[in-house]
Amino acid sequence: MSSNNQQTILFPDILSSLKKSGRSLEKCNANLSFCSHTLNLHTREVPRINQALKNSQFFELVSVSEIRAAQYQLTSELEPQIKELVRMTENGLVKLQKREQMLRVNISKRKRLMMDDDEDLNEEQQPQEEAEEEEEQYSENQATIDRKLEQQETLLQRLRSQKNSLLKELERLDLELSRKSGRT
Repeated sequence: MSSNNQQTILFPDILSSLKKSGRSLEKCNANLSFCSHTLNLHTREVPRINQALKNSQFFELVSVSEIRAAQYQLTSELEPQIKELVRMTENGLVKLQKREQMLRVNISKRKRLMMDDDEDLNEEQQPQEEAEEEEEQYSENQATIDRKLEQQETLLQRLRSQKNSLLKELERLDLELSRKSGRT
């Protein structure tokens, strides 16, 4: 009986040990599950962070001060050229305005001369054919003058728009330069 007694004494110890180890295993599994969930939660953003780091590494090849220096140098190189282009555009615009005014004066003079010629023709009673010929010539001259005037007006409008766009670009560059000089 003593061996039987020993077995019963050992058996409850084994059962209690198994129960304890089962509970410990369950706790380990719960801890492992919690750790796995936490790890998954915190590593979900790793690909996005890696991409952001790659992008920032790419941009760190050139420092901000080097970029500002290059922008300042570009602005200082382009500003005189842009100002010269604006000045040339303004001069061209003035010349075109003078030419337009001169053409308008010439047109009005020719109209007056044509009217005077028409009155003289009526007084002298030239044949009808000559009057028709002069009228055709006048119409042709008028059409040519009108076409040239339209071309000049179109050119004037184009130059004005170029001048305005250059002035806006110059203002934008001046503003950018003043902002950058205020920062540095």
